[in-house]
Amino acid sequence: MENVTTNTNKVFIMGEVYTDPTFSHEMYGESFYEFMVSVKRLSGQNDIIPVTASERLYDKDKLKKGDKNRVRNTRQF
Repeated sequence: MENVTTNTNKVFIMGEVYTDPTFSHEMYGESFYEFMVSVKRLSGQNDIIPVTASERLYDKDKLKKGDKNRVRNTRQF
């Protein structure tokens, strides 16, 4: 196999789950869910960040509104 140089994007979000996960779509038999995460700025204001995650990456039954959590992902292009 050839070594191919790729660019890697990373995201790390730490905050409170603002909405319960809801089904978004399915692709190649894999379900994806959407939810919002509330992230507090240093100023005290909150940003609401939309997250779409594969069912393989988290247990949707254990992720509930109000949970303190972090979202971490690495995506290669």
